[in-house]
Amino acid sequence: MRKALIEFWQYSIETVCRNKQENLWQIAFRGVNDQPFWAAFSDAPKDDKERADIINRMIRIQLAMIKKQPVKRILSCE
Repeated sequence: MRKALIEFWQYSIETVCRNKQENLWQIAFRGVNDQPFWAAFSDAPKDDKERADIINRMIRIQLAMIKKQPVKRILSCE
């Protein structure tokens, strides 16, 4: 699952930059129809701390992926 999400996020980053789209990066980890992710996965943790740990990990991954882009590319997608 994690690999598929990372591939999707990377595809999104590349698509936005390739098409020179103006974009405000929203970093979050939500489920379908903006529900919490644990509503979509039966094996999701039941404990709030474990849920928070997963959300924090996913946000850190997304931020790191965006930061890998050259600053000029992040600001102007050139």
